Amino acid sequence: LTLLAPLALLGALACSSEDDAARPPRDGAAAEGTPPRGPSAGQTPPDLPLGPEGALTPMLYEPGDEASLRFPLRLVDVYGVLRTAESAEEMRAILDAEEGSVRDERVHRVRLFYATDRNREPTGITTVLKPLIPAVGAVLAALLLTRLLRRWLRDEARWVAYAAGGVAFVGAGGLVFRGTTLALETLRLSRHTDVLYGAERSASGDLELGVVVVSIPAQRHEIARIESPSLLRGELFPDPLRHFVIERVEPLAEERFYDSLQGDVARSSRREACVFVHGYNNTFAYAAMRLAQIVYDVGFDGAPILYSWPSKGAAALYTYDRENADWSTGNLAVFLSDLRERSGAERIHLIAHSMGSRVAANAAVRAVPAAGEAGEPYFNEIILAAPDIDAETFERFIAPELTGRADRVTLYASERDEALLASVQVNGHRRAGMAGEGLVIVEGMDTVDVTRVAGGHAYIADSNRVLGDLVELVRSALPAAERSTLEERERGDARYWEIVGE
Repeated sequence: LTLLAPLALLGALACSSEDDAARPPRDGAAAEGTPPRGPSAGQTPPDLPLGPEGALTPMLYEPGDEASLRFPLRLVDVYGVLRTAESAEEMRAILDAEEGSVRDERVHRVRLFYATDRNREPTGITTVLKPLIPAVGAVLAALLLTRLLRRWLRDEARWVAYAAGGVAFVGAGGLVFRGTTLALETLRLSRHTDVLYGAERSASGDLELGVVVVSIPAQRHEIARIESPSLLRGELFPDPLRHFVIERVEPLAEERFYDSLQGDVARSSRREACVFVHGYNNTFAYAAMRLAQIVYDVGFDGAPILYSWPSKGAAALYTYDRENADWSTGNLAVFLSDLRERSGAERIHLIAHSMGSRVAANAAVRAVPAAGEAGEPYFNEIILAAPDIDAETFERFIAPELTGRADRVTLYASERDEALLASVQVNGHRRAGMAGEGLVIVEGMDTVDVTRVAGGHAYIADSNRVLGDLVELVRSALPAAERSTLEERERGDARYWEIVGE
């Protein structure tokens, strides 16, 4: 118990967000062309009045609330139009006109569509505590191992017992940290929805479709960051004014899903949709917040769609995720083949990260005929960031197939990607997302080296400069030669691009 208590406390305290030690590396100021967001981009938060009795909630006002508010009050309606209510009468008129759908401008809500073949988890304390079971077992095993070694070994060899016990407790501490993180995520999610998706394959093997709403603290959000609560600051649950919050997860029947998707596509300026496939070691909730952050930071105007495959959400279970990635490819292929016909989208983008690139690339080849057979490419942009795919296989067999299915294929690669370096140790071969001497360059595909501006593995979302390039690529549809973030490089007869710093 003496050893268990510090480990549990360490795991809980370490479960802080990217706000502190776990925050992604900064790359300086936001890239040119990146839309300004929050105070970090030079904005000054307006002096907004507080809610009833000085509280910061409710964030969604309804008729009757105006009696307890201070005026003038700045609001944003469901269409993003700024309104100012000088009195209770004006606010009542706005609420009546908008059928109560008026919200405080300090919070921005991103509505995502999703398709997932994860299993549904029951709600309740059992599901919340489930991630802690392996951690408790590991701590008990470490205690037992240490005790047995101390009993079996002689005094002069006791150091072996202490060394083995230390290694065991380090491993147990990692499980405590991860288990605490997942338990807290489930607990926070349970406050807003009774729809929880786990890490196993769905029982039927079929896709479930739906809508997830993520709120973003518009006045406090920094580009390339997901603001989350931290136990180090005494924050157990997220505050919508300071943190990302998943407000709603709503499964939809197939017809209703596509009807709703068609409506969002029709309201976009270019009638477009974007499918995002997350990488390994991602939960459903984290992937939804990550896509919401990308959509908000890039200023994407169309309908964003999350495809969430059953990743275990644990770095140590790499091979488990790899098997599920291959299993999920067929479901994504079916979904992609239906998307253009049933979504009403005239422009469709496919963005994938890490092991999700394995799912997306193989599904795109299976689901969509090449341009030579269909007349014009199915996708406008296919973007693969840090793809965890065998480099030679990708270069010889996958990339040539993708270039015939999209107007443009873009590969982001880095020489400082520690996750892919670890993947090489597991798989034995270079990965397609690695830069350096083995950088993958294929005719008809734009290869972009991000080594100079981005460290780590998740640079598609946590690098200002990469997000800036996405603005010009996805939102402005500019080719590589016209994007302000890129400089041309040559390697022999081949050409590639590099994102440059300030």
